[in-house]
Amino acid sequence: MSTRVAPLVAAAACLCLAAPAAAKQKPITGKVSRSGYTVIAVGSDGSAVSSAKRSFRIVPRASKVTLQLRDAKGHYAGPVVVGGSGSKVIVGVRAGAKVGTIKVRSGYATAHVAKRYLDRSRVAQARKGVPLGNGKNFGLVRSKKHGPAGDQDLDGVPDVLDIDANGNLVLNNTDRSQHGRAHIAQDQPAPGPAQFQVASQIGAPIDISLNANATGVSDAAIDALVQGGTTPPYQPLGTFIGFNGLPAEEVQLDCGGLTYCTTGGTGLISTPGSNRPDPAEPFPSCCDPDGNGWGTMSGQAGPNSPEFDIYPKATSEQIKTGDTMIEHFPDGTELPGTLNFVFNTTPALVSWTSTGGDAAQVTYPVKSGNPQSPGDPGTRDNPFAVHAGKDGLVQVTMTYWRPQRRAIPGAGEPDGFMDIGHLSWEARLVGNGTNSVVDCQEGLSTTDPNLTPNPNGGPLASLIDGANDAPADPKNTLSYTLNFNACLDGTNNKGVTFASGDEIQLEIVARSPVAGDNSAQQVYFKNAGPAAP
Repeated sequence: MSTRVAPLVAAAACLCLAAPAAAKQKPITGKVSRSGYTVIAVGSDGSAVSSAKRSFRIVPRASKVTLQLRDAKGHYAGPVVVGGSGSKVIVGVRAGAKVGTIKVRSGYATAHVAKRYLDRSRVAQARKGVPLGNGKNFGLVRSKKHGPAGDQDLDGVPDVLDIDANGNLVLNNTDRSQHGRAHIAQDQPAPGPAQFQVASQIGAPIDISLNANATGVSDAAIDALVQGGTTPPYQPLGTFIGFNGLPAEEVQLDCGGLTYCTTGGTGLISTPGSNRPDPAEPFPSCCDPDGNGWGTMSGQAGPNSPEFDIYPKATSEQIKTGDTMIEHFPDGTELPGTLNFVFNTTPALVSWTSTGGDAAQVTYPVKSGNPQSPGDPGTRDNPFAVHAGKDGLVQVTMTYWRPQRRAIPGAGEPDGFMDIGHLSWEARLVGNGTNSVVDCQEGLSTTDPNLTPNPNGGPLASLIDGANDAPADPKNTLSYTLNFNACLDGTNNKGVTFASGDEIQLEIVARSPVAGDNSAQQVYFKNAGPAAP
């Protein structure tokens, strides 16, 4: 059984950059008050130039930029304020600026810049001189104001690093809003500036899956699920992150101090052409021919897929929102980006009923089977028995808990885990013994007030969750019905059947609409035939 979930959307990452400025710019120089920081000069189009030296000299690609910081651990540390005070600060500088010492503060930094080097058009909302968006909230702030190109919510965090670029408190990767960061989505493509996007994925069968709303689930257990196996055969797989739509030329990934994609860290990649990390190679040392500590990503996913996956083998504290990476292109162009969020748990089936009169409540943890004893109902060797209704159809109404991410206390969220809203919910059926995967194009329906059919259609039937992210709570559920017959009817069933006596794997996938992040739980059913008269 594969625990790999649906592949990333092919258009999830646009790596097209604006053409570099024709004239070479004068360098920006300065010194950071603490060691280990990376200074990133970001233009309004999202392209950038960075330096990890404490005394830095950066030749920007644009005549006007903002300066952003990444700390020694690889986390976004906020913008550099160069002027202003109170409710409005200046964050823009001109090429040639001498910024002196950048003083690192809590979530942002300050520097003194001569007036002739200030870009007064690049400002940010602030509270008592602290930018509204900063290294504590990563840009997840409410803002109804509109900023200049490259910072549409005027919070001080440039769009390429902002996890909520339009200030509506919906994470970019789950935001369908027309005003969100360039909508690189399967159902709402739209043009925009250069984007760096990376998506997290996790999937597990019901007896391995975890959800923060289940009784007795500990942080340690969630960390173990996210990390997965750390020795061959690396099972369970754990969370992995995918970079998609990579260009033909080699792209190097600069992870700063992130433990899962720096030399000597825990990160792995699979053998080219494979989607599993065994046999595995350490990243970046697998693919760092020049020895600069930046792994090369293009060509590593095999000839038939542009997707590049890293298996971090990290805990939920070691890979999370705010992790900041920089892609380096052969022409010297750099493109920074921030990890939007990481799935720390899977969807979890709470209960189900069928039109054939069956019903079940799931109690977690679900016990796995062994040669001496079958597992709990819903596992591979003990599938849920479901009868067809009087109409001969197998229809099951399921109630689920949403998957979770770690909360962002600096954005006002309570410590712990957040139920993730605004996801698309999909269903996949896998034939027992055939491993043929059928992505349901029909068969999903709902009366849940939070769920609506995807109006844009597409290759999959999906339901859109309108709920906002909220603190994990067992009362936060969603429900919908799957008509197994409708899913398997037609020419796309790949020979998969669910007749009386057949067993089948149901994989429920919760997917972000923009970047393709997805989390899945696999549950097993057996068709027990017609219901008793």
